[in-house]
Amino acid sequence: MFVRFVVGTVAENPYWLNGVFELAYRLRENESLGAARTEQLAEMLDWYKQNLPVPPFEEVLAARRWSDRVVCWFRGIRNEPLRRMWPLVNLLEEAGTPVRFITTARPGRILYEDSFQIVAETPGLREQDWRLVPRRCRARKWR
Repeated sequence: MFVRFVVGTVAENPYWLNGVFELAYRLRENESLGAARTEQLAEMLDWYKQNLPVPPFEEVLAARRWSDRVVCWFRGIRNEPLRRMWPLVNLLEEAGTPVRFITTARPGRILYEDSFQIVAETPGLREQDWRLVPRRCRARKWR
């Protein structure tokens, strides 16, 4: 089982939503959460920077070995990076950001993996886990 935290509502297709780290880094940079929360967010992100391996996105995307449809999924096992996501999610939700927790056994074609996470190419519409996709999103094409 694989786990992902995405920014968006239940009415949106989670395969097309951004993960929480992208938003968290943006909020840290623009300091829109206020000084105390921005500092708390910075400490959380620093922990991830020091303890979670960073997949080789820049070099692999630049070499065009991966498409732009790749996303990270946590392994659905108990581990420290996954446990630490909940305070980060709570902080984002308190700031008014809708965050969804999704799981699947079929994340797509796995392109990278380490002890905590995988990078998978988002499956096409026919291969998506339909239990995750709201009915009205099923007809939309990949952007």
